[in-house]
Amino acid sequence: MTEPALNPIEIYPQIFVYKNMFKDITKTHSELKNSSGHEDELLNEWTKWSDFGEYLNPTFKDHPHGFSTEYLQQIETKTDKQEVQKLALLELFNNFYAVTKDYAIKNNIDLDQDKEITNHYGEQVKEWNRSGPSIARYRTDIVDPIAMTYHSDYIRQPIVSPGYKFVITALVYFNDDYDGGEIDFIVDGEAYKYKPEAGDFLVFPSGHPDILTKNGSVYIHGVMPARKTSKYLSRMYWMKYSLGDDEWFEKEKEFGKDVWESMQPDIMQKFRDEHPNKINADKERRIK
Repeated sequence: MTEPALNPIEIYPQIFVYKNMFKDITKTHSELKNSSGHEDELLNEWTKWSDFGEYLNPTFKDHPHGFSTEYLQQIETKTDKQEVQKLALLELFNNFYAVTKDYAIKNNIDLDQDKEITNHYGEQVKEWNRSGPSIARYRTDIVDPIAMTYHSDYIRQPIVSPGYKFVITALVYFNDDYDGGEIDFIVDGEAYKYKPEAGDFLVFPSGHPDILTKNGSVYIHGVMPARKTSKYLSRMYWMKYSLGDDEWFEKEKEFGKDVWESMQPDIMQKFRDEHPNKINADKERRIK
């Protein structure tokens, strides 16, 4: 059976917007907005999400993080509300796989979900791994001019560790009835700001230094505050396994694997202090 063709809008190089992917995004937004983690629901209760707002962590209560589509399909629902919430998440999953497959093809990424590689320790691991969904809502009383400073979803490290690294970011926006809330991209000396619309599936580079760059420059993005009403969104990603730098394993040998691992929080904090996120785009050439 031939899959329907997708026609995304490339709003900027390698930043794609897929529209009209959902049957009724307003209904899904309403379901999220009115969810409370009650016993007749699958959705978890809303809990604090850093300083940004609240999120569902994990998305479904009494179910693990990172479950598969197959796992989700097998969840037995006991109420109409649970069935509605299950179907909404299934639609989110199916659309994620559809748009990211299309995005990978159009950007020459070999996103082979079945491929395995051998890591440094001789273990067979999947080359690609999905992360998410993480469903969140921003608070409306953020007073700073930027709600989330410019960053890459790829986690920068002074020495690259083995493990999964963010490559493709896919965001879904469930509503647009707020003021502000734009996402602003910076790459290669340019800046591009986009105001999402309800139902948008926005797919873009996560900021991996070796994949989906522009003239060798990584993509970073910041988020403007949403006013009047909360902005609801879902975050999902494709991550690719990194074998890690040789220096990482030299340090493991020097300190011992467990000790080296225990040193990482302090090392990473020092690295973040010395390489802080950008707080504005005033030095970039504004495209939009």
